Amino acid sequence: MLPAKACIDAIRSHGAFREVDLRLVFVDPRPRSGGAASTGVPGFFATLRGALVDLPRQAPIYNELAGVGHYNVQARRLKGAILDARAQVARLIEEATEGRLGGPFTADELRQWRLSSTHFLSRSLIVYDAWMRSLVFEALDFVVRLILGACRYPIRRRRAASRRS
Repeated sequence: MLPAKACIDAIRSHGAFREVDLRLVFVDPRPRSGGAASTGVPGFFATLRGALVDLPRQAPIYNELAGVGHYNVQARRLKGAILDARAQVARLIEEATEGRLGGPFTADELRQWRLSSTHFLSRSLIVYDAWMRSLVFEALDFVVRLILGACRYPIRRRRAASRRS
């Protein structure tokens, strides 16, 4: 198994309870020097330029990073669906608690609100909207892959990713 794949699998298997920012850093064990060796520490842009030039040659690593990019797109889509649903959820909570959540309430009232929340959720389209959004985006991705394939455009190339957006 490639080291990058092991890292990516570990990231996917360790869920987080809050939003986190994970960075995957690849250090090439066999760096190529394109000219005179420099004695200083490479800067940010020099490192980025080197990665953009060399990574396409390392197909397995590039493919894994493309997979991470696809995973990130799906995560951003899910986050968008959650953010869109927040206002609806707030209205449902307000309706279920009759506006009393901010004030004093008893344990019995809280229990009743929790039990009645399934009734309020069953009347809302929150879950259906997110599910439909996911289906539409997956269908669009599939159509884009079909079009790129029909045009004999390599799907794994960077420019193909820009055609998708």
